[in-house]
Amino acid sequence: MFLARCSRLALQARHGLTALLLAPALVTGQVSPGSTAAAPSAATPARLVVPHPALRHADQDAARFLHQASFGPSPRSLAEFNALGIERWMQRQWSLPPSSVRSLQAQAFALRGSPRDDYRYLDVQSGIWTAAIDGEDQLRQRVAWALSQTFVISVVAGDPPLHWFPEAAADYWDTLARHADGNFRHLIEAVALHPQMGMYLSHLGNRREDVASGRLPDQNFARELLQLFGIGPVRLRADGTPWLDAQGQPIESYGQADIEGLSSVFTGWSFDAGPGQERFEHWHFFAADLPPESRWRPMRLYPAQHSPSAKTFLGTTVPAGTDGRLALGIALDRIAGHPNVGPFFGRQLIQRLVTSNPSPAYVARVAAVFDNNGAGVRGDLRAVVRAVLVDREARVASMSLQPHAGRLKEPLLRVTNLYRAIQARPAQQGWAFGWTWGDDLLGQAPMSAPSVFNFHRPGYVPPGSALAARSLVSPELQISNEISTLGWAHQARALLDPNRPGPAAPLALSAEAALAHRPEALLARLETYLLGGPVSARTRELILRAVASVNPSEPDALRTRVRIALTLLLASPDYLVQK
Repeated sequence: MFLARCSRLALQARHGLTALLLAPALVTGQVSPGSTAAAPSAATPARLVVPHPALRHADQDAARFLHQASFGPSPRSLAEFNALGIERWMQRQWSLPPSSVRSLQAQAFALRGSPRDDYRYLDVQSGIWTAAIDGEDQLRQRVAWALSQTFVISVVAGDPPLHWFPEAAADYWDTLARHADGNFRHLIEAVALHPQMGMYLSHLGNRREDVASGRLPDQNFARELLQLFGIGPVRLRADGTPWLDAQGQPIESYGQADIEGLSSVFTGWSFDAGPGQERFEHWHFFAADLPPESRWRPMRLYPAQHSPSAKTFLGTTVPAGTDGRLALGIALDRIAGHPNVGPFFGRQLIQRLVTSNPSPAYVARVAAVFDNNGAGVRGDLRAVVRAVLVDREARVASMSLQPHAGRLKEPLLRVTNLYRAIQARPAQQGWAFGWTWGDDLLGQAPMSAPSVFNFHRPGYVPPGSALAARSLVSPELQISNEISTLGWAHQARALLDPNRPGPAAPLALSAEAALAHRPEALLARLETYLLGGPVSARTRELILRAVASVNPSEPDALRTRVRIALTLLLASPDYLVQK
């Protein structure tokens, strides 16, 4: 009955609902190709400004913060946040022991026990989903999710494919999580020396140059360390805007000579096979006599394979004959100390937690904290995360209602937000998802980006859109299209279907059903946990009319009302956009 009613309601409201499904333009200002609708003006709010009277402002503000700082508010986390406030909540979050995705991955494998290597990626995915949905250390895990999209490895790529080493892939996530409140300099060293990154960007087993054969060091990691992980391709002002030359063009921050010089630093590094083990080539990963931890222990230096030449990059020269460990330290110190890092890294962190289009002033404030945490320390990530989350552009509600504010919610966050809001429980120990990256499915899977450039570029602009005309970006729109948007609507309905097996146990929906005899009260609860604020007038009318159409005397009427309200809300732009 639930599926039939949802299908009938969707058909009855086809034009209106389709417009809602395809309308991230409500926030981004994008107009679909062929559309004659005018983009909203800068003075037009994307969502109804007046909050519903049933919502307390404190709950709205708290829930909106938790949308940015966690994988979505739950009744427990909202109550805890209201009791502690921002500062004490963050302090408590950082004090919690990190969830271990490697342990969760091992539990998933023990339950499933598939001998097929290509399916073992699902164990890693299960560990990440479990940490995201049920982990207590929500802030750490949410920042790890952001870092995993900056310091990208992909388990569906590599040579050999990284999903052949699921424990190591899970450990890479844990490495990012451990460093989420540490120092940027230590983070990039941990990334550079992790064997999974070494395999993904091919500097594991990178040999010194050989004049006789013409062999040169592999430049892959050096290039991405500069371009994506460290300073970015162009010189930046403190507010993230580019420096321009006399012709008005951005000035490059590095050149090919810098890549070549830096690539020699990353020669001679390979996995640590243990005392007395001299195994430089990456194919030794398959050796049966090696302990499993060799696959995730930080790489070790093999001095005979390290380039002895002088290495010049970014205005710094490592003298010829310098020990490889010392050369690595000099290189990473130079990158971490580069003036670009604060605005380049800070802007991406803002985009992945708060808003796609931060003002230059917002970027400058975060970059200033990166440069100096107030105690003379550069690169203090705990201080940087705090600066991102407590900034007035993140916290002042009226600023979040501007048409350019907010960000398109990624598929992973849509699911975690839903399951945390309705207190779903996994169908088995740990959250076991199948393949989720197709456009007709969720359209995304943890640590499975198609390239080192992530699922989407931070500067992505849909071609020919009103966004482009306004010089705005919307990174997540790069993985959003008509198929994926409608695919999400189908997936949302499937996740709520009581008769369809899925990653969640049968949904109780008890707290929601208790309010379902009063549609306005039900919607108020869903607004709080799924949006952190009120829905638009159009969405409100559609949902309330659909909920009221269910006769309370029908069998299981109250839960049917809840599922209808959730199905329509999850498919709306109000939910798809995090404000």
